[in-house]
Amino acid sequence: MDVEGSGSSMIFVVLGVVMAFTLLAWSERSEPNLKHIPTAGRSGYLLSYIDAFLGLWNGPAQLQKGYEKYGPGIFKIANLNRWVVVIAGTQYIEELRKAPEDEVSFGEAAKELASSPHYLGQTHPVSANGLGDLATHLTRNLPFILAGIREEIGIAVKEATPPAENPLDWIEVDAFNWVSQIIVKVNNRVFVGLPLCRDPEFTSSSLSILKEIYQTGPFRSLLPNSIRSIIERISSGSLGSRRRLRKRVASFIKERKVASEERQESFEQKNNDLISWILHGITNKNAVNDTANNLVALSLSANQILLTNLMHVLYHLAANPEYAAPLRTEIESAVVREGWTKSALEKMRKLDSLIKESMRISGTSSLTMMRKTLKPYTFSSNTHIPPQTLLFAASLPRHLSPTIYPSPLFSPLHEQQHSTSPSPTSTSASEGGTRFGLVATTPDWLAWGYGRHACPGRFYGAAVVKVVLAWVVLGFDVRFEFEGGRPGDVVFGMGRLPNPDVKIMLRKR
Repeated sequence: MDVEGSGSSMIFVVLGVVMAFTLLAWSERSEPNLKHIPTAGRSGYLLSYIDAFLGLWNGPAQLQKGYEKYGPGIFKIANLNRWVVVIAGTQYIEELRKAPEDEVSFGEAAKELASSPHYLGQTHPVSANGLGDLATHLTRNLPFILAGIREEIGIAVKEATPPAENPLDWIEVDAFNWVSQIIVKVNNRVFVGLPLCRDPEFTSSSLSILKEIYQTGPFRSLLPNSIRSIIERISSGSLGSRRRLRKRVASFIKERKVASEERQESFEQKNNDLISWILHGITNKNAVNDTANNLVALSLSANQILLTNLMHVLYHLAANPEYAAPLRTEIESAVVREGWTKSALEKMRKLDSLIKESMRISGTSSLTMMRKTLKPYTFSSNTHIPPQTLLFAASLPRHLSPTIYPSPLFSPLHEQQHSTSPSPTSTSASEGGTRFGLVATTPDWLAWGYGRHACPGRFYGAAVVKVVLAWVVLGFDVRFEFEGGRPGDVVFGMGRLPNPDVKIMLRKR
């Protein structure tokens, strides 16, 4: 009887928590009048919460059903906090791209959807303009940082890979931990430079934060706003690590500033990292703190995004080891001719195609191009969107659409042909290759977003993923322990993450 009583009590507790959570979400749910927009799922206000809860586990499937039903049109889908409007057709995506910022804002959408500043470990909000400026520096200086990236990859791979008893033996590694160590160390080298990037405590803090963001970030992003920051303050085990990172970076910037002034320009000319490029513009204490704040925020974001994309493509490669040989031939040819340079990376077209195909099939989010209406906006179909509405482009359904991509399956060789074929408006294959390359953005390729607000760090991110993957392909054979294809992704909301519990097998070449 006691056991039964305990079981009944637990059921009531769970139901109470669910009801309380529902009431919180209901009380916060912003409701512009969207009744005139077709609904993917249940359209009733209360019944829509059923879809919102189910969408925590099958969000991409719900989105796909809406796309199949409403095709190139516009529809809405429910989440726990509000309705969101999904833009599915090419024409409307182009209209969304061209919409004035004072009417349809990327910045306001980003503010609403971002995690709280406390969760990022900051003492004040992150500057969107500051992050954009840092990403511009990365793009502009990309040719000069590749040598440092390659050096850091070599060190990170050696430290992260356990030794084999026999050089011909396969070794098992935890994919998440292995890739995390490589990405964190590479990004730290580029963002803060030597010697801080190799400080064990600094590296350990970065890794612990990345693990927490990966494990809990998707769940936290779905919490009602009123309880999200409270839970993040209470339960974030690495909140102190985030603050220490920011303070350590601020202290390091001051040290670099003093050293640069004492030794004049010769000191910083030896460095190729973000701090060295922006040091001359840091003139006071507030600028130091703001810069440290933005550097830490950008590094956390880069760590998460690059980890996710690299794990996705590494899993595809492990499931399809037959692609390694042609990739290896292409990489070796490019490096022999031009070394580890930006020009050599641009000639690795098969590698480009493998990564792009992985991002198409296994994108980190099913929705991109986030915007928020500040004023009433009307599409050419006379679909009226009221103010305070969140809009997204249906990236994953378009990436899987047979009318855009003939094969819904992983097919990097097909993607290679698509990449080098000219666009309808280009006059040569080379122009088509640029249009359809890994960092390009089009209405049919939305992994980076599209238009003036496409990810500004995509040039750096693509380069890092390519260099790491090229290093892995040249240095290792990669496979899964057992045959049976690629492990399924972890789906939460509209996000799709590679399974962090997977082991991969490596054999040194």
